[in-house]
Amino acid sequence: MNLPYWADLPEAEQRRLAVEWYTIGKWGEYEQLAIDAAGNLHKEMESVPEVTCVETTHGGIIYVDKSIINVRELVLNVCTFLPGGVPLENLPSRFQGFGICQTNLGDRRLDFLNTWMRLFKEIRGWNDDTTLRWAEKWTDGLKGRGRCVLYHYGPVKIAVPSLIDEAAQQAVGDRLQKLYGEMTQIIEQGSGESGRVEHPDTVENYDWGYVRERLSRLIVSYMGGPPASKGESV
Repeated sequence: MNLPYWADLPEAEQRRLAVEWYTIGKWGEYEQLAIDAAGNLHKEMESVPEVTCVETTHGGIIYVDKSIINVRELVLNVCTFLPGGVPLENLPSRFQGFGICQTNLGDRRLDFLNTWMRLFKEIRGWNDDTTLRWAEKWTDGLKGRGRCVLYHYGPVKIAVPSLIDEAAQQAVGDRLQKLYGEMTQIIEQGSGESGRVEHPDTVENYDWGYVRERLSRLIVSYMGGPPASKGESV
């Protein structure tokens, strides 16, 4: 089925077909239609400076498989640099047979950058310019590309692999991923805050000295050697 034919179908028929394709193993055809529609919508919105990307995401439940698997229809996610709650003007509710949602990343992007700048300053002694150069590798993710995986993980988990230098990574060897997980827990727990702290820079009286000490001791337990001081790679 081509996209123009799909776009002309009633919404109820589109949902019926999506469920049918799921049950007979042709979900990929539905996904390709959504990807093509997302690409077309992005082209139409290239002149809108606030829009960073258009990708597919999941919408409402259209089928429950074996009473445990929720099958959701695909929708087009328009990501922008607008602050939260600010709608794009003239954004349609549907496009070429798919619903549209809007995700504003302006506030979250700035929150991530602020957390990274404080985190690298406290743990590695970096200045803001150095951190912002490091953050350039995440430009696409900060724009919402790649299904916004970066925002799902949070700023600490993304930054942790760069909080220790390459020599330390090699010394830790095949336990590196386990170390990253424990480092993330230490930073997100702080000095005993209740629940996960996604942005420690926003926590009043967050004890960076305590966190640095715990990270140093943790890394010593993985690779040995004296604890690192502030300004050195832990």
